[in-house]
Amino acid sequence: MKTLFRAALIAGLALSAMTAEALTTTTTFQVTATINKSCLINSASNVAFGTYDPLFGSAVTASGSVVFRCTKGTTYTVDLSTGASGAFAGRTMTNGTDTLSYNLYTTAGLVTVFGDGTAGTGHDTGSSGLGIANIVANQKTVSYFGNLPAGQDRSTGAYSDTITVTITY
Repeated sequence: MKTLFRAALIAGLALSAMTAEALTTTTTFQVTATINKSCLINSASNVAFGTYDPLFGSAVTASGSVVFRCTKGTTYTVDLSTGASGAFAGRTMTNGTDTLSYNLYTTAGLVTVFGDGTAGTGHDTGSSGLGIANIVANQKTVSYFGNLPAGQDRSTGAYSDTITVTITY
């Protein structure tokens, strides 16, 4: 029994000595993430001129807007395409082979054609402030204003054109 006790005591002391002599080592590592700039178009509303009467004698105006949001600090440019006409200066709606001239402008004053910043057109530029974490406050609304000039004697029917909104960021 003394031998067993003595063996247990020696084993305990040896284990204790090993524990007291235990060594440690450490290192560090990084935790990283990247947020890429991003924009998302929520909606783009139609420009609906309604019923146009070329005999009435006055231009018709209408407006629409694009609503979008971008990640915080993202700079952006909003451009509108030429539509089917292929030219900013002469946008046209079509009904078969018939065309109806109109244009889109950057303000209600109808001074600067809304385009892509080339050929004398304007576009909208800016920077996102609050970021998408505050979605409602960060939504940007850019309006466009349409003008359908008076006196265009065309065939009856429904005329339309398709405009593409491009946000570059």
